[in-house]
Amino acid sequence: MKPMEVGVFLCNLGIADTVEALKKAKEIGFRVVQLGPDAYYSCGEPAKRNKLKSEIKALKMEVTTVFAGFEGEDYSDVPAVIRTVGFLNKDRVRERVELSKQIADFTAELGVRIMAAHVGFIPPEGNTPEFKMMYNSVCDVVDYCAERGLMFSFETGQEKPEELLHFIKKMDRRNARVNFDTANLLLYGKSKALPGIEILKDYIINVHAKDGYWPKEKDKIGEQAPIGQGEAELGACVKKLAEVGYKGPLIIEREAGEDRIGDILRAKEYLEKAKKEAGL
Repeated sequence: MKPMEVGVFLCNLGIADTVEALKKAKEIGFRVVQLGPDAYYSCGEPAKRNKLKSEIKALKMEVTTVFAGFEGEDYSDVPAVIRTVGFLNKDRVRERVELSKQIADFTAELGVRIMAAHVGFIPPEGNTPEFKMMYNSVCDVVDYCAERGLMFSFETGQEKPEELLHFIKKMDRRNARVNFDTANLLLYGKSKALPGIEILKDYIINVHAKDGYWPKEKDKIGEQAPIGQGEAELGACVKKLAEVGYKGPLIIEREAGEDRIGDILRAKEYLEKAKKEAGL
């Protein structure tokens, strides 16, 4: 992989079949992809899993990460995220830990070295049931990933960068890393992207290139925008990532809009230009 090679989050292409989505990504000029949770759910059977492995090899695609995700997660507003996302839901946490382990097995079988997830809002550290549940659940999953030679990557956004850094350092796991999303910190009203890169620079192993706006109302999530049209300062982010020594991919994530493939292709052009301006 070239330094900061531009890739795409496969599930954003709007194609339900993972193999067909891979072919489409290749057709429109991408060689590097991340797989969303749909890849595991649609290719869980051995025959489909083997077909996916064969197609990745035949198409000469590089899969950098498999994302975990869970049934019942709701990203409609902040309270819904707190209730439903990741490992903070006490009624579903055990099944989600076990499912995460299955997705880790899937990741390892594909030959991919990173599994990532939104773990949910990390509670303030303290002697509370919520913090203990989150901490123990995440450590269990991260340790399981380590046993299979995988890195575990925290998606940013639902807590301040300083809080995520503190949590990772408290875990003290060598395979705990960060999938830095350039828009999520904005969308959740937590931080601008540039200071977030500086704070988390030693742990960033993958990047979601995404744009958006700071939320306009309390408990709301900000709106997404095509890359280059929001407040994430993607050009400056690329330059900052280069300055801190990041060499992984820039994975375009476009979860909204009526012309997603068009937006993705325009984002690719924008990011390639930003790379040149950063001297890459």
